[in-house]
Amino acid sequence: MIDGHKIRKARLAMHLTQIQLAKGITDRLIIGKIENNKEVPHDKLLRAILTRLNIDYTDVYFDSNQVELEKLDQLIIDGHYISAKNALPGIMKNIENEHDELHAKFLESYVSFRLRSDHYNQDLLNFRQLAAIEGKHPEDVFSFLAIDQLGMVNERLGNTKQAEAFFKQVIEFLPQIKEKANINWIAFIYRDLADHYSNIEDYGLSNKYAKQGLELASEHNSTVLADSLSYEIAQNTAKLNSWNDPKAIDYLIQAWTFANFTLNYANTKFFKHILDTHHVAVC
Repeated sequence: MIDGHKIRKARLAMHLTQIQLAKGITDRLIIGKIENNKEVPHDKLLRAILTRLNIDYTDVYFDSNQVELEKLDQLIIDGHYISAKNALPGIMKNIENEHDELHAKFLESYVSFRLRSDHYNQDLLNFRQLAAIEGKHPEDVFSFLAIDQLGMVNERLGNTKQAEAFFKQVIEFLPQIKEKANINWIAFIYRDLADHYSNIEDYGLSNKYAKQGLELASEHNSTVLADSLSYEIAQNTAKLNSWNDPKAIDYLIQAWTFANFTLNYANTKFFKHILDTHHVAVC
């Protein structure tokens, strides 16, 4: 099976845009879908892509552990934490390399945190172990994500200064990590940054990261977390100016549209309720 994220990484290493990679062999939209593992290229197209990137099939091969871990990623990003928790033991016993082990341990720690309602000291310990060397450049994407989650745990504990320190590390490391990570996890990071700065009432900075997340999604033809990012901007704008601001309503409609498109029924219902409250009709 082909790992589209490895194709994306090879393209970025050659400083090519999706348009440049697609030229003469396909179109940008198809490249975006391949890179996000939403489309499997036929043999002729795959050979053309690999030739242009000067790589071979073994460079982009997906092993079975990665396939299962990617499925778990999606369950977690979609909020299906109990299903992910139930699937983790069967995957972890088959892990064969350090990167996959770190990936699985991060998912295990993240699910534990999200299913807990108090007593977060164990979560702090779990994420500290995964982050390993705070203050230095994390070598692995999941060490980086652990730093982000240390910010989230501290925020939930009310440790605002500690949370801010971790989120500053996230911002520092983000440009380098973006080239290595699954696009879904980068959207996840932007959502966490937007949430954090909204919580401390820095609405301008919150909107900045929410918009960067939406721009990234658009560049890669992805809708992951686009509803949440759009709602963040709508809510921030309403807090600054009220829901009478047309911009707030426009982003709220956008949030509802993305939620409806991705079949996120809980968010669709939630956004629709706010729209109804302000007498805004949507189809």
